Amino acid sequence: NHAAYREWSWPPRGRRGGCAPAVLAAADDRFKFAAPVYTCVFGAATVGRMFGGKDPAQTEKWLSLWNPTHYVGAMRLPVSWFASTNDHAFMFDDLQDTFGRLPVDPTVVIRPKMIHSHGPWGENMPELFEFADSVLKAGPALPVVGRPQVADGRFSVAVDPKGRTLRRVDLVWTDDAEPDAETDWRVVACPAPADGRFSAALPPGAKRVFANFVLAGKTGEKTYPEALVSSRAVVTEGRRRSR
Repeated sequence: NHAAYREWSWPPRGRRGGCAPAVLAAADDRFKFAAPVYTCVFGAATVGRMFGGKDPAQTEKWLSLWNPTHYVGAMRLPVSWFASTNDHAFMFDDLQDTFGRLPVDPTVVIRPKMIHSHGPWGENMPELFEFADSVLKAGPALPVVGRPQVADGRFSVAVDPKGRTLRRVDLVWTDDAEPDAETDWRVVACPAPADGRFSAALPPGAKRVFANFVLAGKTGEKTYPEALVSSRAVVTEGRRRSR
């Protein structure tokens, strides 16, 4: 009754990686939640790069059998997803594509330029433990963020704080139409909404935009002193990477 699955990154040389929650959560509904870290569905170019571009047959086999594309659509349990804007292995647009394939709305945490690594960066996210407590121990829930919209030059998204106090909202954006590990993401700190809906003018030239709802209070974690919950991103110009 208290079993969940958290893993991170992708599975080189037989490791399980963050792809495993997508597979296991789709195949076994006894898990109470899944918490993928640093992972998403993949385009062929990404997988080919992971295999060093030297084994097209292995790339094709991986894509046909183990790409989370085949599994995320069956994840019907609670999901908490942790990612970076600048991951060298998991492209930002592929991440957004992943969210669109889920049949449930995940709790998303996307930190600008979060380091892809073992240790505190990939293991000590305060939101992970709060999410686990909310599912397994009926603890306080994290805020629920709706799906963002863009209209009349403004970005907007609904948020249900679930009784939590929001310190501020960080509007995170880039003018890069194909964001990757080198993309420059900018952050605009905005006041927290008082009416359950955040709205802000789109920065000039913005092509990818999302919001981070930062919770009041300190986490006690040196690496991540503030807890947050993210919206999905919207594409205001350009197109996502091809799959």
